Amino acid sequence: MQIKEWEYYSHIPKDMISNEVYMLLSIFGAENKYLKLLEKRWFEKRDLEDFRQYMEEAFEQCEISNKTEVNRDSLSCLLRLMAICDTFSDYEYIYDVSSEIYLSNKSKHNELRLYDYAFKQLINSTSYALLKEIAEINIISKYKSLKNEVVQEADKIVQNENLKSVIPMTYSLNDLLSDLLDLLEDDSDNQREFEVADEVFLYNFAIYYSTKFYFTLLLREKIILEEERINKITIEEYKPLIEEDDMRKSETIMLNDDSKEIFYKTLKN
Repeated sequence: MQIKEWEYYSHIPKDMISNEVYMLLSIFGAENKYLKLLEKRWFEKRDLEDFRQYMEEAFEQCEISNKTEVNRDSLSCLLRLMAICDTFSDYEYIYDVSSEIYLSNKSKHNELRLYDYAFKQLINSTSYALLKEIAEINIISKYKSLKNEVVQEADKIVQNENLKSVIPMTYSLNDLLSDLLDLLEDDSDNQREFEVADEVFLYNFAIYYSTKFYFTLLLREKIILEEERINKITIEEYKPLIEEDDMRKSETIMLNDDSKEIFYKTLKN
C-alpha cells in the first residue's frame, strides 16, 4: 500500500497558522505589541518549531518582564497559538511514526486512511491528557455540570476503538469545551476578573483544550478536502468546521476596518 509523506500535507497547517495570526491581530488589535512580534516572526520563517518556542520567549519579553499584570488578551492568544502548534506537531509526529505500524497492521486498519489512523491516535492521547489535567483542577459549582459532561465524552472517546463512532464524539466534545469556555468568558455581571484562582486554571485549560480539539478536527477536514480536490472524489461531505472557519474569517473582515489590510498581507506571505 502506498502512503503519502507528511510533506504532502505540510502546507495545510502553515496556511492555518497564517489565517489564525491574521484573525487574532484583527480581533485583539494590530497595535498589540506581542501579536505584532508573533506576526513578524511567523511570516519571516514559517517554521512551526521555531514559532512555538518564540511565542513563549516573546510573551516573557512583552507581558512578564516589565509588567505587574499580564494582559489577558495576550495570554489567551499565547494559549491558543501554543495549542495550535502543539496540535500540528503532534499530528505530524504521530503520522510519521504510524506509517510502519499502519502498514504492518493493515488487516486491522484497512478501512482507514493513514491520516485517519493518525487522527484517532492523536484524539486518544489528547483525551487522556485532558482527563488527567481536569482531574487536578478544583471545579467550583458553577462549572461542575459542564465539567462532568466533558469528562463523560472524553471517557467515551478513549474507550471506543471505532473511528466512525469517535468522530461524532469528538465533535460533541469540541462543542462542550466551547460551551465551557463561553461560560467562563461570560461577563454579564460586568466583572471581568475571576473570583478565585481555580477559575483561572480552568479558563487556561478550556482555552488550550478547546483549541486542540477544534484544530485537530479542522486539520482532518482540510486534509480530506485536499484529497477530494486532488483525486476529484467525495470522501466525506460533512465538514462543519471548514464552514465555521470561513464564516469566522468573513465576519472578521467585515467587522474590522484594519482586517482587510492584514488579511491580504497574509495572502502575500
